[in-house]
Amino acid sequence: MSEQLREAVDRSSLPAGAQLTDSATGFAVELGPRDVELLDGSGPASTEFWGKLREMGLTSAVSDRKEVRRRQRPSFATATPSVLDRLRDRLDRIRREVPFFRQRAATYDPALLGDLTDMARIPFMRKRDLREGFPNAFIPEYIDQVLSFINILTYIGA
Repeated sequence: MSEQLREAVDRSSLPAGAQLTDSATGFAVELGPRDVELLDGSGPASTEFWGKLREMGLTSAVSDRKEVRRRQRPSFATATPSVLDRLRDRLDRIRREVPFFRQRAATYDPALLGDLTDMARIPFMRKRDLREGFPNAFIPEYIDQVLSFINILTYIGA
């Protein structure tokens, strides 16, 4: 195969397939067992698969970072679940579990995210926030339960 992955693209094994991660952009693609066969194989199906990787900017055919990102954007838009849904889920989770965000639940409301551009409206934490709340306001409450469990196991010598 004359085509190869870009130098910035790392391949790692998964229990059922592999993952290709572009360390330059953070873009990642999970491959199933059949995809791994196509990645390593030859023939028309493999050539078509490599064409899809090229479209995503993962092959050495594309080296300009702007072009790579332009090619990767459509995949973000069609991801399952979508990037937007994953961001909403993450916001929902940290609002429930992390005291700092729970106290500011209206500001970090996932419903405020109509599309990815709305992320710009979500405020950053300020240095003052960190000074005032560190560390307890930023530690998820379930961590206390995990630490208590570890202490019990340590005490009983497990």
